[in-house]
Order: sequence, then structure tokens, then C-alpha cells
Amino acid sequence: MSMRQFHSSVQEVFLSREKESSSKLIIVSHRLPVTVTSGNNKISFTHSSGGLATGLSSYSKKNNFTWIGFSGIPSDKIGEEERSYISEKLSDGYNCVPVSLTEDEIKMYYNGFSNNTIWPLFHYFPIYTTYSEKTWLVYKEVNEKFCEEILKHASNNDTIWIHDYQLMLLPQMIRERLPDARIGFFLHIPFPSSEVYRLLPYRKELLLGLLGADLIGFHTYNYYRHFLSSVLRICGHENRFGEIDLKDRMVKADVFPMGIDYNKYSGVNKAGVKKEIEKIREKSEHLKIILSIDRLDYSKGILQRLEAFDYFLEKNPGYHEKIVMILVAVPTRTEIKLYRHLKSDVDRLIASINGRYSTISWSPIRYMYRSIPFNTLLAFYNQADVALLTPLRDGMNLIAKEYAAAQTVKSGVIILSEMAGVVEEMGEAVIVNPNDRAGISDAIKRALEMPEYERNARMAKIKERVKEYDVFKWADDFIAKLQSAPADNTKYEKIILTRKIQNRILDDYKKGESRVLFLDYDGTLVNFSSKPEDALPDEELYGIIDNIAAKEGNDIVVISGRSRSFLEKIFSSSKNLSLVAEHGAWIRYSGGDWQQTIEVDTGWKKLIRPLLEKYVRHTPGTFIEEKDFSLAWHYRDADPEFSSVNSKELKLQLLDFISNLNIGLMEGNRVIEIKSLENSKGITASRILSGKNYDFILAAGDDITDETMFEKLPENAYTLKIGLGNTSAKYNLYDVEEFRKLLKNFGEV
Repeated sequence: MSMRQFHSSVQEVFLSREKESSSKLIIVSHRLPVTVTSGNNKISFTHSSGGLATGLSSYSKKNNFTWIGFSGIPSDKIGEEERSYISEKLSDGYNCVPVSLTEDEIKMYYNGFSNNTIWPLFHYFPIYTTYSEKTWLVYKEVNEKFCEEILKHASNNDTIWIHDYQLMLLPQMIRERLPDARIGFFLHIPFPSSEVYRLLPYRKELLLGLLGADLIGFHTYNYYRHFLSSVLRICGHENRFGEIDLKDRMVKADVFPMGIDYNKYSGVNKAGVKKEIEKIREKSEHLKIILSIDRLDYSKGILQRLEAFDYFLEKNPGYHEKIVMILVAVPTRTEIKLYRHLKSDVDRLIASINGRYSTISWSPIRYMYRSIPFNTLLAFYNQADVALLTPLRDGMNLIAKEYAAAQTVKSGVIILSEMAGVVEEMGEAVIVNPNDRAGISDAIKRALEMPEYERNARMAKIKERVKEYDVFKWADDFIAKLQSAPADNTKYEKIILTRKIQNRILDDYKKGESRVLFLDYDGTLVNFSSKPEDALPDEELYGIIDNIAAKEGNDIVVISGRSRSFLEKIFSSSKNLSLVAEHGAWIRYSGGDWQQTIEVDTGWKKLIRPLLEKYVRHTPGTFIEEKDFSLAWHYRDADPEFSSVNSKELKLQLLDFISNLNIGLMEGNRVIEIKSLENSKGITASRILSGKNYDFILAAGDDITDETMFEKLPENAYTLKIGLGNTSAKYNLYDVEEFRKLLKNFGEV
């Protein structure tokens, strides 16, 4: 991520969106946009390059902007007096708040888990990925430290925008403390395919951390779909057009390809830039310039790029002394051994290439292992004939956009890896596979020989797109969508069954002389199992039901979609218990025999069963359950992503198939059931109530099949949904265990 571009965009965008003085924006990232250094008995504060200081100073005057992150100096390397001075200076001068991290925490959380585990795995380098319980625990501890610091400055009215892979647990940590805050998260690196992601031992914890946000942003559609696939496979949450229903609220995932400050990079007519351009022209007279700029990271494909350039020189001797590659490698993570080894390999390869092809007056590669001043960077961008950008994996690669913006003279050609996120926006670039040495060599030749009219046309289209969707538009889009999240989540507001409400229910229960409880089975009395036949009552549940049923004036009705044989088997020893099977098609009153409540032709089952059997064959882990008046296709034990797709296809085919039949389709918890339209839990519950005057009514269920029951019951009935999904019930309970506690209280009255 380019923090200088990001910050300058936010300070313009969020000011225009300020609605009330009590609401503010808080930016959270691993590093602050101000670098703090200590040396020679002096503490220095320097802005990140490129206009960040201007953005911060103008924005901080409004007193509604705070940036929280690590200052760059380990807290155990300076005294308390220096720490206080740094905090005060950052707060007063930059509206920044430092998070205190020790040298060991930086080693374990940043160099360790963040950059030795998440970074290589997310860039598809599992061979470089290390898995350490110790670094994972410190990663969690540091995320908690960030959370504690944020809570000192944030409230439920604020917007909190969290950035990047170092802080993936943070959104949920904040959500638990500030449930009504607007929380956004943007990932600036690739999100890998679910097959790669699930190599991570802590995969679910990280996903649940991210799902604490209201909005999760990615650079490209591929990263977005990989994330949604992992959420489905690992957490079991499906999505609809990027909206993930967590039952208690909705999380949105979306694509926001980050841009640059176009005007800043196109400003090459400044005196300082012109001076640098003249220097480049003097040193590269008559030479075509191939520019390569990257951080020295294994994900950037620098070694493969050099090998391809070596191959080009070998195959095209006519270009000797006519071209030069300017290779700028910016030092990064030098404390990590892998990066030190990479530098040694790059140094050796450059020396080898220059040693074989150089002449007295020419070397094919000019190598700079350092950061370069901004004016020099613009001059290189402006004068380069070709930008050679071939990362093995890259979240975005803003260098391609910066190069395009600075191209005011030559209309250079961009050779771009198909593995860079930016490739989805740059179809006019020459696209290459970063591992294809011959392909890159051919692309270099093609770029150098491309006709001027073609170069002009390609670059004009790229520049237009880069200018249109700049970093300000990027930030504007993200913040606009994030701020719409509370309105989108109003339908998820729930009335949780608090202790006070439970006491009121118990009081009414005690006062009642004729009481009835309608209880769904799966997901209400017992938790779901991958195999329905394994979801059996335990001794505790039997005891609870027997205690309630033994009370004079109590009627208990277990009202389920299960078959009558299953219900009769598991409750064979329970007394004073009525059973309703197949959503009301069968009823057995306490002490009586089964009664059929509907008269329907079930010949349709012979027509529909072959379709279900086809999907069983095509979807491993699924099976058909046949009952007297219904058929059900269960996919709880199937691959989540594959079965989700197939369930949608099956549903469409079934809806078309049953359109002229008197049967309906119901979706339960990873089950599709086809049944008669004449039976429902609501109809059956009403029939039971019509036969007796009850002064206390309670109904509990967990899914859509229970909604008709909630809707049909009289106004004075207590209706409870187990779980936090949308419902017609009056109250929600979190889970089966919570509901059992309530039932236990009934039995003890």
C-alpha cells in the first residue's frame, strides 16, 4: 500500500462527508504516516514522501481525524520521558496516536507472523511460509494492543478504517467493544484461493476477525471471490452478491482497485524534475531505457526478470549498447534472512550479466539498491521507454499507474505480469507470464519495436483510466459504501431475550393454569449434526422435557419436519408429550395414535426423485430423505462451495418442475425439502389451539419452517427464534444451549 497516496485521498474525501461534529474518522494501520527516528540524542519526525504532511496538517485542523499505528521506535528502546514526548508531538503536530510495541513484539508479530506466515502464503509461496504458535499468539496480543488504543479514542458514532494483513483480527475485537461503530477493512495484498488459504492453521480465526467489519475491500475481483470462497468453505457463511449474512448483521465485501494521485505524478515540469531528466539524458544518450522499480521482495520476481533480460541480450545481440535496464531495488525487511539471501542472489546475477555483456562504454544494467528521491523517480518514469513490471504476485502494483501518469513525452510501453492486480485495469499493456523467460524476452523486443501510433494509442487509454479512477475516487467509493452500512443493517436489529424478559415469561408461566409449548426439534432442542440420524436427545434434554410435562396443566408439542418413525423412536419413553411430524402432516396427541391431517396424492415423488438422485450423484456428501408426504435433499456434509452452487441450480429446476403441482419448496439449514402445500406448522399449531383454551403459549424454532407458526399464533403468545436471523418471532435467543436454560427454569417452577 502507498500510505502517502492513501492519506492525501482520505483527508479530502472524509471532510466532504462530515455529518456531525461528534462523529470522526479513525485510520488504523501498522505504521503511522510519520516516521519517528532517534539518534545523536535527538528525536526526529519526518513525513512520508509525497504530500502526506500537507494532507495531515489540513485535516487535523478539523479535529476529527486520528491515525493510529506504530511510530517506528520500539517502546523498550526509549525511556518514559521520550515516549511521552513522542506521543505528545504526534498528537499535537500530526493528529497521530502511537501504539507502543516492544522490539520482541515487532520481531514476533511483524517480522514473524505477518511477514513469515501471512505474506508468503497470501502471495502463493507456501514453501517460504513458517507456522509458529508463538508468533501467532504474539500477533493476537498485538492486535489486542491496537484495539485497546483505539478504544481510548473511538466511540460507537465513529468510522474506523483498518488497513492490511497485520491487523486482520482487529475488526472483530473492536466490534465486540463498539457494536455500533462503522468498521471498514481494506486488504492491500492478494487474498489467495481457498485451497492455499486453508493451509493456514489459524484460518478460521483470521476470517472471523475480518468479519467483524461492515465492509471488506479488495483490489481485484479474484481476491474478492477467493475471500468469499474461504468464508463459505471454512466458516459456512454463504453470500449473495458479496453480502454475507451473519444472522445478526450483514457484512459486505467489494472490489475497490486503488488508484494514485494522478496530478502529483504527472507534474514533471517542475524545476527539480527537469534537472533530474537532464542528468538521465546525459548518461543515457542514444540508449533506450527499460525501467524496473520494486521493493527487493521475492514476490516481485526480480530474479526471474533478470534471467529474462539475460535471455533477451543473448538472443538479440543487435540491441547491445542500444538499451539499458535501470534496476531500482528498494531495501525492505533486511532483518529477515530470506530477504538478505535474495539480495545476494540479485547482486550475483547482475554482476554476471554485466560481466558477460559490458563494454568499455556500456553496461546493460544500472543497479541502485536504495530508495530514490521523488524528483528522480518522476524523471525515471518520464524518460523510460519501457516499464518492465513482472511480479510473481502483487496485490495491485501502483508503479504501473505512476509510470503512466508521468509519461508526458515518450508514450512508453508497460510490460506487465498477469499476476499483478493492476492487470485487470490495463488491458493495453503487454501482458506476460512472469515465469516465461522467452515470453518476457519477446515482450521486450515487441515493446522496443512497437510503432509510435500504437504506443500512443495504448498509453492514452491507460492514462485516461488512471486519471479517472484516482486515489481520491477510490477512498470516496470505500467511505461512501462504509457509511451506508448502518442503514443496510437496520433489518438485522433483534430483540434478544434478556434476563428481564425471561423473568417476565417465567412469571406469566407461573400464573398460567393451562399452558402449551410448541417446540421445534433440530436447531432448537438439539444442535445440528452432519448426519441427521446422529442428532439425538441427551439425558439432560429428556430430564427437562419430563419435568415440564409432569406439571399439571402443561402440554408439550414437539413440532418437527422429521418423520413420525424418528420422533416416535426418540421420544418413546416420554410421557404427556404430543408429537407433530412432517411439518404437520402427522400428529400424535399424548397417549394417542398417529393421525394423518392431510389427504394428498404423493405420486409427484416418483417424478421428482430422479432429479434429486441426479444431484446426489453429482454432489458427493449429499443424500435424499424420503418421508410420507415429502422428499428432502440434504447437503450439510458436502463441499460447501460446490453444494452451494448445486443447491441453487436444483432449486431453480425444482421451482420450474413443481409450478403446476400442489406442492411447495422449503429451504432449511442446508436442506431443500419438497412437500405438500396443505401442511405447515402454522396450520397444525392453530388446529391444536382451537381444541383447548390456553392462557400461556410459547413457540420456539430456528428456521424458515417455523415462521408460519410464529405468524399464526395469537398476539399474546411468546415466540422465540433460536439464532439471530430475520424472523417473525418476538424474541431471539443465541443458541440451543440458551434455550435449554430457559426450559430448565420452566421445569423447576
